Amino acid sequence: MPGLKMCVYGKLQNDRFTYGSGHDVGRKSYKAIYGSLQAINKAIAEDKPIFIPEGEKDADTLIKQGCTAFTYGGVNDWQSDFATLVQGADVYILADNDEAGKRVAETIQNDIKTAAKSSKIIVPMPDTPKADITDYFSAGHSKQEFEKMLQQEQSTVKKTVRECTAVHSTAIEPQKRQESR
Repeated sequence: MPGLKMCVYGKLQNDRFTYGSGHDVGRKSYKAIYGSLQAINKAIAEDKPIFIPEGEKDADTLIKQGCTAFTYGGVNDWQSDFATLVQGADVYILADNDEAGKRVAETIQNDIKTAAKSSKIIVPMPDTPKADITDYFSAGHSKQEFEKMLQQEQSTVKKTVRECTAVHSTAIEPQKRQESR
């Protein structure tokens, strides 16, 4: 049937795939994401941003725009273990414009703060209730407008860092790393 999405859960064990999650194992125990681990690792190596939207449709939209994106599913599917996927990355969390979307975006940002190089929550269409990144592009916004929005968000972060640095009258020396032997 056109437009129907189906997700099949199962496990690979001893080179054999078994359908279903079993009666004693929850779906979340599989730690599944929708996206390409290879693309995520490549983007991190090339110092390109990673985008985390809510839902497969939004991940597909971003991938079609040439972005590296993955999703965890819906608002109740994020798992803190996913933070390791963005180790050393600049991350944009694209929240749906509703309370649940903003809440999970804050949870994600909190969970990835020690792994990611940087993170920023963006609500692409803050004036449109329940809108997401797919709605943003469906409303006629271009990739160039999206990139401009990201640059504006990034300059806001840099401005805040500059302002904080200007407040301090003495330089902060980086800590020296001790070698473990």
